Amino acid sequence: MPKVGLVRLFLDFFFIGLTTLGGGYAIVPQVLRLVEKNRWMTHEEFQQLFSMSQLAPGPVGINLPILVGRKLRGIAGAIVGFLAITFAPLAVIFVLVSWLDTLMEWEVVRQIMVAVRIAVAGVILSAGMEMFAKNQVRVWEIVVFSVMLGLLIFTGLNAVFTIILGFSLGLFFLAVLAKRE
Repeated sequence: MPKVGLVRLFLDFFFIGLTTLGGGYAIVPQVLRLVEKNRWMTHEEFQQLFSMSQLAPGPVGINLPILVGRKLRGIAGAIVGFLAITFAPLAVIFVLVSWLDTLMEWEVVRQIMVAVRIAVAGVILSAGMEMFAKNQVRVWEIVVFSVMLGLLIFTGLNAVFTIILGFSLGLFFLAVLAKRE
């Protein structure tokens, strides 16, 4: 794993934070491309950090750069990852909030916001498909995912309950498979 300078790490995450719209999961494909292009870690190592970023309290979009920074440069890298990914969006938010009421009166701005929501959904879907394609997925994982998604969409079950149920089913299947091996 190459040694990454803190300034380089800051600039890379600052750029991602400045140019990515849509919240935490929208940065995942950009961070994945960054670490793969620079050969900072393997895809499997990235997957582990991504999983940890989902389990840790707080948004994935902040947790992932912290974890990548920590893996690459220790505590200093984690701090740089946090500061870089949050600085640009916070500055933009402060400016936009002061103009928000005026901007939302413009029809073109409302249409842009609709388009941004659609684009963000596509980016998130793309990230999921890319990670799915690079992993060996077992049939039971697809079944559990499909059932949970169906329950969430078609029955109106609470999302938290659906996540807990899916997690429990996943643990059950892992336990059953562990007993078979």
